[in-house]
Amino acid sequence: MTPETTVFLLTLILAMIHLGIGSMTRIFEVGPMVLLGPRDNLPPRQNTYGIRGERANHNFKETLPWALGLLLLVQATGHTNGVSAVGAWLYFWSRVVYLPLYVFGVPVVRSFAFGGSLIGMGMIASQVL
Repeated sequence: MTPETTVFLLTLILAMIHLGIGSMTRIFEVGPMVLLGPRDNLPPRQNTYGIRGERANHNFKETLPWALGLLLLVQATGHTNGVSAVGAWLYFWSRVVYLPLYVFGVPVVRSFAFGGSLIGMGMIASQVL
């Protein structure tokens, strides 16, 4: 398995973690029985960590299709190499670090983590061009 394939799979697991954080904080807020219903009249989120987790998830989903697409493209074209592997890992670890930084409200460093993920995607893209 190439590093790019490994990162692809790990990124999907990270997506599930993002989803889980939002779900778990919501369960603590309103209880599981409310969430088992149609959710028509859910109250707004009150938990700061849940709100941040939801925003972090939205941000993650903005880069997710681009990253997965690039990872597939670099493999489909046969252009995997050291640069694409480093770019893939940079994207992944930047997104891993980004989540707790966002949830716990750490400024500035969070933006650097986001920037690292963009640089990682750029490194992958540069190998396809």
